[in-house]
Amino acid sequence: MVRYNNATVTIYGEMVTVNDEGDKIKSFAQLDTVIGDVQPARLSEEELKLYGVDTKKAEIKKFFYNGINKNIKVGNRASVQSTLTDSTDLYNIMPVNAWCRHGECLLIPVENE
Repeated sequence: MVRYNNATVTIYGEMVTVNDEGDKIKSFAQLDTVIGDVQPARLSEEELKLYGVDTKKAEIKKFFYNGINKNIKVGNRASVQSTLTDSTDLYNIMPVNAWCRHGECLLIPVENE
């Protein structure tokens, strides 16, 4: 069980639509809201390679949440609102562990958007 709930995380799933010219337009729609614990992640070089994370992304976080959530998966995004700093940041989701009582994922900052 996750004991500390310091953040509200809104999960967004990718939606692709085609415009009149036939161009694919990618957007994200809200799927779920999860309350949990967000902490700074300190990953080794091996872990960075394992998860395919660029070492330049220094603001990686770990998100711990209760239960199993089908929307926390690769390709989806998370908007994290911290109850400590009242700031909101956008991340790509990289699941790490899904235990029987709680899950864990990496939150990798979205860049250039």
